[in-house]
Amino acid sequence: MIKLQRFKESDETEAKVIAVAMPILDDLGEARDEFYEGAYSAWPLGELLYDLKKDPLSGVITRDVFVRSFPAIHQLFTRPGTFEFYMTVFRQIWGDNVQIVFGIPSPGVLTINAKVLDVENFFLVARRIFGPDYVYDPIVDHEGDNILVRATVGIKTQTEISALMNELAPAGIFVITTLEI
Repeated sequence: MIKLQRFKESDETEAKVIAVAMPILDDLGEARDEFYEGAYSAWPLGELLYDLKKDPLSGVITRDVFVRSFPAIHQLFTRPGTFEFYMTVFRQIWGDNVQIVFGIPSPGVLTINAKVLDVENFFLVARRIFGPDYVYDPIVDHEGDNILVRATVGIKTQTEISALMNELAPAGIFVITTLEI
């Protein structure tokens, strides 16, 4: 709750204005705090940052990987380089079944081997532009059933994971990441 400093303690008009305004200001303050607390978990914010190229990672990884890992990367960015940070980011990218092995072969060098095990089923969709919006339509077979496709989740190439790690690694730490699908 905000404590206001009054201009004149005995002014009744000022007291009435404060009495009317304070509930609204308190609600706005709480809404602002809630917005800031939840900002990094809002996937639409991740989509916006990626589309506007306002995040250093937007040119490094694909949009779907960025949006999927956006909450983990930005919530934990205050402590990058910890094992917990990397594990949280990798689980966001590849799912909970990713197998990660860390190694420290020498001071200032970190090796990370990521074995990706998960595949996901996706409905095949077609995208079309209708006015100012994208419309997604399911692709169906001759009997009207949705067509399923299977794909690995998250980053799929060594180049992508290397580029991501170049952005995430703290200064002074040389990180070598190996991706095994």
